[in-house]
Amino acid sequence: FIADDNKGNIYKYIKDTIVNKGVKEAYRKLKTLRAISDKLASFVIRDIGLLNPEIIGTFDYEYAFPVDIWVVRVSKELGCEKEDPQDIKQFFIEKCNNFDISPLKVAAGLWFLGAKSFEVAIDYYILDKEVPLDVEGQSSQIRG
Repeated sequence: FIADDNKGNIYKYIKDTIVNKGVKEAYRKLKTLRAISDKLASFVIRDIGLLNPEIIGTFDYEYAFPVDIWVVRVSKELGCEKEDPQDIKQFFIEKCNNFDISPLKVAAGLWFLGAKSFEVAIDYYILDKEVPLDVEGQSSQIRG
């Protein structure tokens, strides 16, 4: 569907599909592309939703909540005992709805948190970089 000249801009095409046909249809169309998994389709829809929050409805969050290794790890730390990505999505979406927090923002934040924690581990434990200062200007004791 991307080869069509009228659909050359994937962002615009997916956004228009969400607006005119719904999130589920946009998700389905993304998944028809070679090598596009649930995670990647959800990433695209999540990011379009972050830029246009009015187009993603409450019942569409499952299509806009990518689950990768970082989300799985954080879910376990927060008490989710499920392994299936759909169950993990529901775990976070329910928590967000209970506290009136945007699941789209939480999904983006979980990925960022996981990715950055990996960078911190590499920088401070493996590359032996200087430990950052805490809020009071004192050296933090990250290493034991």
